[in-house]
Amino acid sequence: MVSNSDTINNEDDLPESIQSRLCEICYFRIWERNNFTSKVEDYFLSKKTEVGDEKPGKHIKTNPCCLCFGLLTLPLLEQSILLIKQILNNDKYKQDLERKQCCLSFSIPPAIFIREAVLKVFIKDKYEGLLDFERKSAFITIKESWRTCLEQLANDLKFDDNNPLRITVTALYIDNNEECKQLSHIPGTYFPNANKKSAGPEYIYSRASVLNAIGSISEEDLKKNLPFPPSIPQHFATLTASGKHDSVFIAGRYNKYSRNLSQTPWTIDGVRKSDLSVDELLSGPIKSVFRAEHHNFSSSGREDVDVRMLGSGRPFIVELIDPGLSDILFEKMRSIECDINNSSLVKVRDLQIISKNEIKNLKEGEEEKKKTYKALCITKQVPAPEAIMKIQNSERLVLEQKTPIRVLHRRPLAIRKRAVENIKLTKVPKETQDFLMYELEVTTQAGTYVKEFVHGDFGRTNPNLSDLLGIEMDIVALDVLNIEIDWPPALNQ
Repeated sequence: MVSNSDTINNEDDLPESIQSRLCEICYFRIWERNNFTSKVEDYFLSKKTEVGDEKPGKHIKTNPCCLCFGLLTLPLLEQSILLIKQILNNDKYKQDLERKQCCLSFSIPPAIFIREAVLKVFIKDKYEGLLDFERKSAFITIKESWRTCLEQLANDLKFDDNNPLRITVTALYIDNNEECKQLSHIPGTYFPNANKKSAGPEYIYSRASVLNAIGSISEEDLKKNLPFPPSIPQHFATLTASGKHDSVFIAGRYNKYSRNLSQTPWTIDGVRKSDLSVDELLSGPIKSVFRAEHHNFSSSGREDVDVRMLGSGRPFIVELIDPGLSDILFEKMRSIECDINNSSLVKVRDLQIISKNEIKNLKEGEEEKKKTYKALCITKQVPAPEAIMKIQNSERLVLEQKTPIRVLHRRPLAIRKRAVENIKLTKVPKETQDFLMYELEVTTQAGTYVKEFVHGDFGRTNPNLSDLLGIEMDIVALDVLNIEIDWPPALNQ
């Protein structure tokens, strides 16, 4: 019996049935846990292999390792590094750094967990005391081992778990589903998605479900129902890799000067109703600089197509999905502003990168914030001066607004209470043959339908300006003058 130790001094202590099935790295992660990193370093030095050499080191074993399917052997380690570098050197993610950086993930076939569980039981059963045995932690994990190997082989790469660029290397094993299926025949195992007709094998035999099944099986059942020790695989694993950058969030404020411009692309029944939108005019130049193909646009409320947004502008956020960059210089952001501001339709200010946690500032106090509007109103009748005075002297009016007829097709029918205050009604000297003109300035609670406050929407908004003045009044133009939200912070430019 071998003494209780984490290290075996002589490989001859192990039977050929185990030695011949393991690659060198898997041997180290089982029996050289305390010296794993140094053992790996010495092993690669002995091979004298540099990734990318025209003459790679000699690889002795030709059969796949019974634990890792060859993932920890030099050919597949080299392939992992080459796949990672291909993504880092892609024009989208290219970095002007001496050492290429990324957050690294490794997805492995769940069949590996089954084989590890069987080997742990085999070692415990045949070599009691060989390891400080814990079924869940007897080995250094394959993911930890793989990363250690890559760090040894590729000095020009830096792996940082906080890096916004995540590269995922995925290992595939052709017999994975068949090997996982063996578990389902063992009494007491349960795979939640097995009875779902739409669920493919990758959902039935997921990492979590396989690990849960292994945890529910006794050592005796493992020995009875699975190859013991693990058999030599017929196939090596294969590798793919993908990259994805964390979203980057850009905040700012915009003005809109057109009365024919929707905030977001406007389509009805799949037909585009306008050529441009605020969203596209703002997001286009931003996406171009950050090398992002897709985005999400959100703002603090929205104005109608025919309403201008003036004053200090409306706060907005552009979420850049999978961009190539995570940061740019202050001056470059100002350059983006200039590109956008070349348009006569919109203007932006205070463009800045924000954290994901700051998004809540856009929606915080959504119902409480106030907005100031200016409207050009027309009427055929002269309102009584005392009626105007009474309205202007009222501190606050609480309206009950049914969902307006013009938006009833896209919003649920409801009655909303909204407040208006600081009403000012001023006669406009200019008149037409048929109408008198008045300028209305009013401060409202967010979500107030100002157009309906003017004409009443066939009695659906009460009280309304027409009823309060005792005349029929309509609105021909509306501007947003101010949105009382002090965000994002103004920049000193």
